[in-house]
Amino acid sequence: MQLQSEPFGLPECLLLSSAIQDPAVLDAWAHRVEPSAFADRHHRALWELLVTRHREGQPTDGYSLVVAILPTSSTREGWAHLMVTYGGAAYVSALGDYAPSPQCAAYAASVVLDRARRRDVAVAGSTLAAEVPDADDVERTVLDHVARLDAGRPEPSASALLGLTTARLEEEYAGIAAPLWRTGIPEWDDATDLSSGTRAHTGLCSRGVTLVLGPSNHGKTTLLNRLSLGLAAQGRRVYLHGTETSREARMRDLWHALADVSPHDWAREALHPTTRLTVLRDRLDAARSALEILAGSPSSPIEITGAGLDVHAICDRARLLAARGRCDVVVVDYLQDIVQVAGQGMRVGDRVAQVGYTSKKLKDLGAVLGVPVLLAAQVSGEKGGLTEPPAMHDCQWSSDAHQDAEEVVALWNADVARRAEPTAPGRTRCIEMHWRKRRAGPIVAISLPFDGAGKWVGARSDRRLPDLLRPAL
Repeated sequence: MQLQSEPFGLPECLLLSSAIQDPAVLDAWAHRVEPSAFADRHHRALWELLVTRHREGQPTDGYSLVVAILPTSSTREGWAHLMVTYGGAAYVSALGDYAPSPQCAAYAASVVLDRARRRDVAVAGSTLAAEVPDADDVERTVLDHVARLDAGRPEPSASALLGLTTARLEEEYAGIAAPLWRTGIPEWDDATDLSSGTRAHTGLCSRGVTLVLGPSNHGKTTLLNRLSLGLAAQGRRVYLHGTETSREARMRDLWHALADVSPHDWAREALHPTTRLTVLRDRLDAARSALEILAGSPSSPIEITGAGLDVHAICDRARLLAARGRCDVVVVDYLQDIVQVAGQGMRVGDRVAQVGYTSKKLKDLGAVLGVPVLLAAQVSGEKGGLTEPPAMHDCQWSSDAHQDAEEVVALWNADVARRAEPTAPGRTRCIEMHWRKRRAGPIVAISLPFDGAGKWVGARSDRRLPDLLRPAL
């Protein structure tokens, strides 16, 4: 079964599973690992329960643990408390049924403790940065300290590394972890290959860089916004950076997308108000709950930054979020528009060298943090007109980006390519995704419903998205 807290990383699951399987793990780590060291609230509650039962001499095996947390009466409130506190009986049972390699426990515990220390440093530094005039200098100092903690962490032995890798493979085999994440866009997750008519086995690659290559106005930004919302709805913490807009403009785009209100319709009706303006306003108000979750919580599932950052600032921000346990995936829109970097053996204006350097830094970021990076990129040769989906080598000002990527996806919007009018009868109202490179699956092509005016990808039947975002907190 899918562990609902898997976005917080494998080490917490490994440590809990090891403790449930072997009381010796609790003998070694119960006094050293506090419940607050766990980033996931369900894991904190389970570790506290395990330590308490161990100290009292009560059994801590999986069956006894499930029996202990079951509500005494079959009331809705009791089962709701079980779900909120521990993630549900099925989740606890999945942890108890899984038996990781014994050598994984010590390494998993060290990673949990190390991440807790980095979170404490990052939170303390951010609090200080908000209270002093030179906030940027303080935050830079905190980031440098986090980097030193990363560099100073002892590497696992070959035996422990092999055990951890084996455990990861067993997690994938059992369906607890997956090389492909569900995106939250049903037509993407359960797609059919356009050429063969068979299941495409698509999803977001859970490691490395996924390069989304597309011409202007073919839906790159809309796709990345929708994907960010879908991942956040499943408990993934998303860092979304947009190079073309401010944070406020990106938030407005997400708001309009959730409300199914075209920005063009809103602007037109606002200039010459009609009764339809009230309808659009009501839709925006209905989507406000989701917007408040995205904007108003310190643990917001989506962190947004806007134009003006170079690749070093983007990486620093991602590192800081990861230190707080709030970065499961990095989304960057788009590659060639990231602010250029002076120095590093390059000159400002050398677009080819700049794009190659930026691509490499983002690839390294994903490898260091252990998170996937979704990177949009523009294609070359649009002035001559495009008649087919772009190839990998069409990436503008770059011969490196597609080599750095784990997979490359080319976007194609036939309606835009043939300049069809919005009311034309032959419009497909779809975008196609053509995989050009894929190390974790076959080369396929799929089609997704696309509402360019409403800034939405997928069917509009998923009206539960604002409600789904709430448990992600």
